Amino acid sequence: MLVDSLLVKDVFEIDKTTLVVGDVYTPSDLYKIALKVSPDGILRETRYLDHYTSVTAYVEGTYSNAIEAHILSVVASVGYGSIPDATKYGVSPDATRYNQSVYFGKWMDDVYNYAEAQYILVGAGTIPMPTIDELISSLPLADAIPSR
Repeated sequence: MLVDSLLVKDVFEIDKTTLVVGDVYTPSDLYKIALKVSPDGILRETRYLDHYTSVTAYVEGTYSNAIEAHILSVVASVGYGSIPDATKYGVSPDATRYNQSVYFGKWMDDVYNYAEAQYILVGAGTIPMPTIDELISSLPLADAIPSR
């Protein structure tokens, strides 16, 4: 693609990676683009955003994926293979499975509610946008998982 110019609209820092979002002008069209650049200046990813994808949705997706990975790592640490596996025993007659399922369901609600509150605060300009590591480390802990 022959690029006439790149007009940078926003720059975000996400986990030591710079996300540059802007408009790319070509001889025949205009594209929204997101570029991920590593700390050593190497271009790691280029994504053309379609007309229905906003920059906010792209950034939200990056954070959402990190939160999902964090939740999965916690449920995997006690032997579940997926998030649905950790929560499917909410009607089980087995007390241990039931207690774990209810615990994980409540904990995940707390995680998502906290993350949404942070997103609202960032959007309002009340707090700066945290890195993914900062957000993950500030999420509610899963420190009282009922034993199996």
